[in-house]
Amino acid sequence: MAIERRGQTVLAAPTRASAATRVRVVVTCTHRKRLPVPDALRLRHVTGVRQATRLRAWTERLGANPAETLPARELYAGEHWDVARRLTATTAPTRVELWVCSAGYGLIPATSAIRPYSATFTPGHADSIPDGAEGASAWWEALCDWGGLAPGPRSIADLVANDSSSRILLCLSATYLRACADDIARVAERTTRPGQLSIISAGTKITNELEDCLLPADARLQGAVGGTRQALNVRIAEHLLAAGTIGHDEMAETLAKLLIDQPPLPIYNRRPASDTEVRAFIRGRLKTDPGASHTRLLRDFRDEGRACEQGRFAALFRAETRRML
Repeated sequence: MAIERRGQTVLAAPTRASAATRVRVVVTCTHRKRLPVPDALRLRHVTGVRQATRLRAWTERLGANPAETLPARELYAGEHWDVARRLTATTAPTRVELWVCSAGYGLIPATSAIRPYSATFTPGHADSIPDGAEGASAWWEALCDWGGLAPGPRSIADLVANDSSSRILLCLSATYLRACADDIARVAERTTRPGQLSIISAGTKITNELEDCLLPADARLQGAVGGTRQALNVRIAEHLLAAGTIGHDEMAETLAKLLIDQPPLPIYNRRPASDTEVRAFIRGRLKTDPGASHTRLLRDFRDEGRACEQGRFAALFRAETRRML
């Protein structure tokens, strides 16, 4: 249900949902795929001055490339998706439907057959959507307008409007949440009942009309649900759904209490490192251990008392491995 506040349509205060409610969970895609990505389906190879030109070329490639397809839930790899796949089995008799927020395909059900691709809203990657946050937002809006490769809701707002009886749970990183912000804002205009939409985005702040939909969550919950920070949002969702916690208010109360029980995050006195230092470290380690992952090298780097943000380290790792090929 929508209400008017200062001339704007916003969501009414969330309430509890029935335990029998269907939950549509939207999670981010991931860089890791179980099939090799063809060069033609790497966004870095799609050119064009205007975004509309790039998007048209990109979607044509998605439709015409001869690469093998797999259902999205089987194509995506890594811890984040190991957990995401489990969500559909955690809440019997409640039915969970898994959807994907993909920078390459837009909004798709996890059962959609798609080709391996490389496109991301995360900055610093060779296949990042160009033009920063503004470009990412415009790209998502264009993907919402694209018909896609199969019928069905193409935006989060349409997903909400498509079934007024379903709960919508968005498990999105801050970067993907920003890219979809305009789309999610339209939810306020289309929702038919309070508490229909909830957002899990650990550490993210929202100061607009969707603030009431953001569930309390930050990195302290890693101690309660386990795993890495990369999979924290979906692990929080799994924790809630496995316990049969379905309604927005229930979820908010459960997480608020869980946060109270968590110790404060440790404060590390690490020395900031330049890109040159990080790349030299990565290069040296890969010479002695070519199979080392960027996550393990980041742990080793931090154990030496040096600081580097995870996304930045991953981008430098990818750049260095490409240089060494």
